[in-house]
Amino acid sequence: MRRSVIERLSPEGLYKLRDAGGRAYPQVIRVSQGTQIYLSGLVAVDADGNLIGENDMAAQATAVYENIGRVLAVVGAGPGNAVSCKVFATDLDSYRQHGSSVAGAFFGGSRPTSTVVEVIRLADPRYLIDVQVIAVVDRE
Repeated sequence: MRRSVIERLSPEGLYKLRDAGGRAYPQVIRVSQGTQIYLSGLVAVDADGNLIGENDMAAQATAVYENIGRVLAVVGAGPGNAVSCKVFATDLDSYRQHGSSVAGAFFGGSRPTSTVVEVIRLADPRYLIDVQVIAVVDRE
């Protein structure tokens, strides 16, 4: 088996974007070896499709990152395998206040590159957050 290597870099001379906990996001990630895994956008629904946390950004963010964890586990991955994370939120201020810390706790010290975009509406108007992730796992 070839082992993937994920290197997270923050080049000098660039602003270091930090989350609410003070942890820096890398501006670039270099991957050598490995298989790329692409997750569809995940939202705050349970296994039966029921919304979790209506009008509650913290509850929805928690549910979304729990769902991401479940999906990553299916392919033998975890938060540390994530190399890119795109967050679509209907209220950027609410995401910064309640959702960003959930993402930080989920990814811990292995931060992916990250983009957060405020959108007018998601697929269901009750959704407050939708997150896409790209991960890399070891090749078999």
